[in-house]
Amino acid sequence: MRPGFLGCPRARRTRNRLRHHHRSGSPSTTRSSRGIRPGKWCTRPAPNDARGSPPHHTLLGQAFHPRGHPRVCAHHGRAGARGRRPAVGLVCSPMTSRHVLSIGGLVLTIMVGLAYACGAPASNEARVARPPNVTPAASERSASQAATVAATVLGRDILAVMDRGHVAGVSVAIVKDGELAWTGAYGLADVERGVPVTTGTLFMAASVSKAVATLCAVAALADDGVDLDLDAPINDHLPVSVAHPTSPTPITLRHLLTHTAGIHDDYPAILGEYVFGADATEPLGDYLGRHLSVGGSAYQAAHFGAAPGTAYEYSNWGLTLAGWVVEVATRTDFAAYCQSEIFEPMGLEDTHWFLRDTEGDAVALPYEWDGARFHTRGHYGYPDYPDGQLRTTATDLADVLRLVIGRGTLDGTRVLPASSVDEMIRLQGAPGDEKSQALGWSYTHDTVNRYLGHRGADIGVATHILIRQRDQLGLVVLMNTRNLDVLSPIEELLLDFSDTL
Repeated sequence: MRPGFLGCPRARRTRNRLRHHHRSGSPSTTRSSRGIRPGKWCTRPAPNDARGSPPHHTLLGQAFHPRGHPRVCAHHGRAGARGRRPAVGLVCSPMTSRHVLSIGGLVLTIMVGLAYACGAPASNEARVARPPNVTPAASERSASQAATVAATVLGRDILAVMDRGHVAGVSVAIVKDGELAWTGAYGLADVERGVPVTTGTLFMAASVSKAVATLCAVAALADDGVDLDLDAPINDHLPVSVAHPTSPTPITLRHLLTHTAGIHDDYPAILGEYVFGADATEPLGDYLGRHLSVGGSAYQAAHFGAAPGTAYEYSNWGLTLAGWVVEVATRTDFAAYCQSEIFEPMGLEDTHWFLRDTEGDAVALPYEWDGARFHTRGHYGYPDYPDGQLRTTATDLADVLRLVIGRGTLDGTRVLPASSVDEMIRLQGAPGDEKSQALGWSYTHDTVNRYLGHRGADIGVATHILIRQRDQLGLVVLMNTRNLDVLSPIEELLLDFSDTL
């Protein structure tokens, strides 16, 4: 397990001090801030009808559309820890020489008491750091002490939520004022071996992957060297025809990214092609051609529903199809294109589409709770990887939020044109969806606030990224247990805690 860093200052710092290993630094040349070519972005207003009341969860909730079917076999994993979620370690000594006190079988109140006694947060790795070689004034020391107490309370409360919800491990991040303000790690990445989650632990992102895949599509749309248009028929690019069987309206990239292409997920077929213990090897085009092109071995007219552009239907296959369109238009493997156009310019060194590109134990194992113990079938993959297979850290996803907040700029590097990001987050859904859907991202709201982001779930994982619109506060929550009911309570705790940063 690679070491993580302990917290993060709000003030801007060099990338190699923010990360658990050094980055190569910002590129000497930045991505051009050129606008979209004439006709590239559709400027017509979004439809005015309402989609109705989407099935939102409560505060911070989002209409959940699982990456896979809720049915999961939890009886083939290795024996997990019985009973309550295993207790985690506490960081009690300074960053330069920290010793992790492993606590086993103790109740939460004892754990928190120890955390208070040693002045560390009740978590594996979590605290706000300040620049070195600075002697704080009395008021600053008082503020630092208050922040430590607040962090300890946060850790206690998150552990309590995890305990009640039977969640093995959690990694979180807070973005405030456009900077990475806080990271925290709680619980276990590997229950059987007792490996703790750190701020450097990678998690499977599930459908949060769609938000990142959309950034890659936006990069292709903004590339003068790529002949790609949001509103052109995708069949202008594809080597096989993907067409709605009962509608003459051609499917466009905009339809795919707003879930209005009329493509219906066949969940038994999707689940049937999961590969456990390795990555799937079938190319995107072969996989999608089998399922969505007339003459494909798994094609069914039932894979299509409403006519393109007329209704919202969340579609994993639709987003994956967008990835294939980008792949064909750029003449570059989709994963490789994401790496060169988004991951590398952003410095996302811990973000990968394939398990083979990660460092083994650096990835949290996915767990299901069967009522008595945690079970895992190990890591897995699937051929439609752009819709859910990204593995990344809370820190890297925080940078994704910072990129969106910065309208395409991250730490002074122009990654995407501002106009491209503006178009990506513009409301533009089908009739009835004008208040929630953007390109690959969506908006949700509670009684007071509005949020931009994406939620995700898959076998053994639950994830969420969001940006509160009134102040651009960003949150990342990654869990290696699928329990969506735990996301909102943790997010509410993080929102309260963010006021102390």
